Amino acid sequence: MQLEYIASKAGEERATWINTEVLPKYRALLAKIPPIEQLERTAGLFAFGHVPEEAAAIAPYYNKAINVVDFPPLERHLHPDLDLAGVEEAYFKADPSVAVVDNVLSPEALSRIRDIMQESTVW
Repeated sequence: MQLEYIASKAGEERATWINTEVLPKYRALLAKIPPIEQLERTAGLFAFGHVPEEAAAIAPYYNKAINVVDFPPLERHLHPDLDLAGVEEAYFKADPSVAVVDNVLSPEALSRIRDIMQESTVW
């Protein structure tokens, strides 16, 4: 699904490569994996050695940086309403010293993280 998404956003040459070279090999391998219900003995894990040809076909792409998006730097990473002094105070007043912090990142940073996770195959 991620590769399909990347191909939908990529330029024509990159999309063609993903759609004609990479995705067919992954789809062939996925077609050989039994439903999760049939993998109960292995807790949902599938031994790729059972389909060596299909597994070997994805070797050039598996665990590789097929797509890495380069974003310009952000102006602001932290949420503008983040009260760092308040967080620090809560941490030192608590026993044990723990502080729960929400809304740490700016909306732009959260959006950028989402884009990076969707569009990059390496994090």
